[in-house]
Amino acid sequence: ALRLDVPVLRSMGIVDAAIWAQVNEFVQQILRKSGDNNMKALCLNNVPHLRGMGRLRPSDDDGARCSVEVAYRRGESITLRSDNVLLASGSRAVRLAALEQWYTTPLGGHVRCCDSDSIKQIDFLPRKVVVVGGGIIAIEFARIFAQLAAEVTMVVRAADLPKSLARVGIDNQIGYLLQADLRAAGITLLFESEIASAQGDCGKATPSARARGATGRLRLEVVQTG
Repeated sequence: ALRLDVPVLRSMGIVDAAIWAQVNEFVQQILRKSGDNNMKALCLNNVPHLRGMGRLRPSDDDGARCSVEVAYRRGESITLRSDNVLLASGSRAVRLAALEQWYTTPLGGHVRCCDSDSIKQIDFLPRKVVVVGGGIIAIEFARIFAQLAAEVTMVVRAADLPKSLARVGIDNQIGYLLQADLRAAGITLLFESEIASAQGDCGKATPSARARGATGRLRLEVVQTG
């Protein structure tokens, strides 16, 4: 996002579809470089590694407590046996019950409600985004979309960002600095708030946010949760 000045590109007459295509190309470059760097680090440190789909299986070896079947894309597989297995495959993004139907329902030709995994698959450049949550991933996406010239609102259940981040061990001082940084980037922060419901309106998603007992309505193009 830092390599693209969206307002300048729009002023030059470049349409959002072309800008979003460039954003996606940058993302793919970053992912490829990150993957290559990870592989180089493994090789440099002589770490044996396999690339495939792993699945826990009941052990058929009395001498080992755990078995992992690794399936390769070409159809072959191998079974690894060990006394211990560490699962570090990442977590599954949270989906809100109040928005459940909107994760798969297109509005105006696009699915506009995403979690932190599916948000990477949106196919247009949104101008208004609501990010639900006050964790590190929520902060990252809020800053990314703000940098892409979107009007961003964060909906956070905690009383402030430091209290939200304290749950994952982030120091209070860092939390206040991040909170100030978000506001400096023009991001609206709604604390002690949560998404109550959503409805479709003229091809746009229109979630309702409950803030301190009062209900307000946020008009947007994309809502990201989890």
